[in-house]
Amino acid sequence: MKQSCFRISLLLAFVLSTDLLTAQITLPPSGDNQHSEVSQWMGLAKATFSWNSVDVHDPNGADRHGHIWGELVPYGLTNEGFGESNKDNPTPWRAGSNENTVVEFSHDVKINGQPLPAGRYGFFILVDKDPEDWTLIFSKNANSWGAYFYKKEEDALRVTAKPQTHPYSEWLTYEFDDRELGSCTARLRWEDKAVAFKIETAQDPKQLYLAGIRDQLRGATGFSWQPWQQAADWCVTNKTGNLEEALAWAENSISGVFVGKKNFATLSTKANVLRAMGRTADAQKIMQEAIADASATAMDIHTYARALQGAGKKQEAFDVFKLNAEKHPNEWVTNAGLARGYSMMGDYKKAMQYVKEALRLNPPEQNKQFLEKAVEILAQGKDFN
Repeated sequence: MKQSCFRISLLLAFVLSTDLLTAQITLPPSGDNQHSEVSQWMGLAKATFSWNSVDVHDPNGADRHGHIWGELVPYGLTNEGFGESNKDNPTPWRAGSNENTVVEFSHDVKINGQPLPAGRYGFFILVDKDPEDWTLIFSKNANSWGAYFYKKEEDALRVTAKPQTHPYSEWLTYEFDDRELGSCTARLRWEDKAVAFKIETAQDPKQLYLAGIRDQLRGATGFSWQPWQQAADWCVTNKTGNLEEALAWAENSISGVFVGKKNFATLSTKANVLRAMGRTADAQKIMQEAIADASATAMDIHTYARALQGAGKKQEAFDVFKLNAEKHPNEWVTNAGLARGYSMMGDYKKAMQYVKEALRLNPPEQNKQFLEKAVEILAQGKDFN
């Protein structure tokens, strides 16, 4: 027992002595240049800047406005006199303070039109006295301190960008704007200048989503009908060009082993795919099955009738409005649909009758206001659609 206690005491003493030699406390960053990070998604692709943000005023409060560009941030390359930075290997600005400024891309991208693989990069800027062009440098070395260990041969990409005058910014800041599904503009701004560059996904962002959908449907996500239906519907809506595949997904949502379910959502999605393929007769047949299904709500059928109406198919739309009223006679939306149908056909007296019935059934406030306006238009002998 005593021997065991002695061993434990000896081990504890060793651990404590080792900890005393290696332990460090966390202190504020040098110069109070706080660590900052900002990210932007472009569809599934993500860009992240990580940097230490320095301000125009120095740590003692002295105002360095007018002394940033060309002084604190030198023009051209600089001999830092440390690490790899010397007279034979002068280095660019680290585009921040303290450690490397780092930019990370989750997917392959293009920077101002030039390709850059997914990865983590040290970000440097060669600031030119002539404001026509600055050189933006993406280095494969993202782990060094500042620019002391920068090597040109480690560059993954260099692009040029034109600096612009900019409203005063106390803090060195990275930001994103012009945000689109597959692109954005990244900008560094500090003091009275800013430099921006475009980031875009190397692959069509919709195709990235499509690749992700395919992977998800092969996993646990594919064990219910909803994802198959949603995937097929998304392909049609976004015109992704894979209609045969979308049709197979739609069919799987209806009749797939273990997962298929025949309902309004699955049937109408299949009809939409067929319509996009130019198979109009097949689409109509499936859509009739969809609106006849017990799962079809009054709003489902009304929305389909409105789509027909918008396509200029008046009689078909009118027939669906009437079918909806037969299936769901006591709902405001079916009466509103009949009002639209009769108004479209020029029977304003009948239309007025169904508008008033729809109002009596307490529609939502926004719809109520629309129907009240319809009463005024019909009273003037005009179509309110």
